[in-house]
Amino acid sequence: MGTIQKPSNFQLCSLEALKNTGLAVEWNDNGDVLKRKSALPPHPDLKPKLTYLEGALADYYGIKDHQAVHLKKLTVTEYEDGEGVSVQITGVHTHPKSGQNTPLKTAKMPLHNDHYGFEAELKGIVEKIALEACAYVFERKSSQLSLDDKAA
Repeated sequence: MGTIQKPSNFQLCSLEALKNTGLAVEWNDNGDVLKRKSALPPHPDLKPKLTYLEGALADYYGIKDHQAVHLKKLTVTEYEDGEGVSVQITGVHTHPKSGQNTPLKTAKMPLHNDHYGFEAELKGIVEKIALEACAYVFERKSSQLSLDDKAA
């Protein structure tokens, strides 16, 4: 597929994991907030970045079992002065014994400082997620169907 070319006017606002497989992507395009939902599963290039967000959310709450945390939404807010962004990660923690789900939500974390110790890496991941979200929206970049999927 080659290098992803993100339009200069594309600013990721949010990426939400839909219940079954797809994504909802919301972006700012020259002041207009647009949203696209798709049932297409995300491309494998995006999955490790989403897993990183789950780990960051687990670390934020001090949860040792990162696999018990599931991402629901990433929200990206650009500062009005254009000098950076903050992110908020929303998810759910599934208790390993009871199976009960506890909602999790970080505070808005500015990515230009190092309060939690992972903001610099998180900033790079968010930039890569924005590129992948752009490809998902404009190029329909998603997982390829396997032979089993086609037969079903």
